[in-house]
Amino acid sequence: MIEQLISLEKTILDVRKQYHIKLTELDTLKSKYTKLVESQKETAELHNQLENLQSHLNTVESQRDAFESQMHQLNRRNEELINSNTEADKQIKELKLKISDLNIANERLQKKHEHACDENNKLKQDNRTLIEKNRIAAEHTKIALEKLTLIDKSKAK
Repeated sequence: MIEQLISLEKTILDVRKQYHIKLTELDTLKSKYTKLVESQKETAELHNQLENLQSHLNTVESQRDAFESQMHQLNRRNEELINSNTEADKQIKELKLKISDLNIANERLQKKHEHACDENNKLKQDNRTLIEKNRIAAEHTKIALEKLTLIDKSKAK
């Protein structure tokens, strides 16, 4: 884009140089015109040259205006792109901050999860121990009931 701008500026400078050259030629022709008023033929030729130069000047001025318009549009587009990049950079920074916050929250949650898993494993081990103790107690109760039943039977006889 910068190369286009530089190229456009060079073209505008060339057009301006041509414009000034043509203006100089135009001034020269006007001077000749006043000196050669007596000769109608020469006056007509100079008048034709003047018209041609004016036409060329109008074309060159039109081109210059078009180049200046293009340059103005390119400058506006460049500003829009700069603003767009600035906005994108701002959004990237915001997203990086969010990612950082989420990573911190994730680490915290992972630690809580690991702690909960450790607690769960401990509770499962405690549960297994209690189940085993319960089983042993149930066996002891069964044996005690059997003994009591035998004692009751022997007393009943």
